[in-house]
Amino acid sequence: MKKRSHAGMAFLRVQLGITQQQLADEVGMSRSTISMGELGIRPMPARVTNYLLGVQELAQQNALPERASAPQRHSVATKRAPYNRIRFSNRGASGAKRQISTLNRYKSILNDVEIRMVGEQLKQRWINGGNSIGSAAAREELMIALQHKQTLLQGQLNMAEQDKATAPEQARQIRANISLLKAQLKVSRQLYKQQPAMRKKFRKRIASLYLKKLKAQEQLEKYNKSATKKIKQRIEELTAQLDAVGKLREQIEGKQEIKVDD
Repeated sequence: MKKRSHAGMAFLRVQLGITQQQLADEVGMSRSTISMGELGIRPMPARVTNYLLGVQELAQQNALPERASAPQRHSVATKRAPYNRIRFSNRGASGAKRQISTLNRYKSILNDVEIRMVGEQLKQRWINGGNSIGSAAAREELMIALQHKQTLLQGQLNMAEQDKATAPEQARQIRANISLLKAQLKVSRQLYKQQPAMRKKFRKRIASLYLKKLKAQEQLEKYNKSATKKIKQRIEELTAQLDAVGKLREQIEGKQEIKVDD
């Protein structure tokens, strides 16, 4: 993979709609480590870079072709935009005053940012095309948002499943490394006592080995029963979210028609 600057990785993360805390939870690192990597204080961990590039690749594979932009129509700027008045049903509406329903009913699937993005895209269509957008435009924008959501969820699910599959082997390697460090510490402490003239050298070596052992033990905590249970729960949550998004897409494609209240 091509190397990217710390600023480039931060821009890519924002483009993908992933917060630092979400990224930290996915790759199993602290948010401060990612923040320092984006600021250029420390090198960006390869695990973070690979995760972001993997999600970007999935997004590019599922991206829809860009829509041709129409010239701006400034004359309609004073009219009230209907982009925030999306209708999913005419039930209960009257000729004098229609009942308006919004995307809030889908907050269990789409978060506030994604709902706002759908509204902004409809607003842009309304500005470009005048008061002529209808159910097809609203439906297409919602489907784009759902597809983007599905791509991100699939990338997160793939990463979680990979963590689950590699966890036993990673834990085994870390335990073996800890055993080796303990053996080296034992030998170094014996030499420290037996060779007074070289105590300064062995003191540094003991300190270095002890720090390595502490870091290895800290890494091993990521693969204990509690951490493994959290990974399994994360996989179940992501699978449920993917199923919900897929069912909603099928529902919109097959049964529901989105209408815009002009």
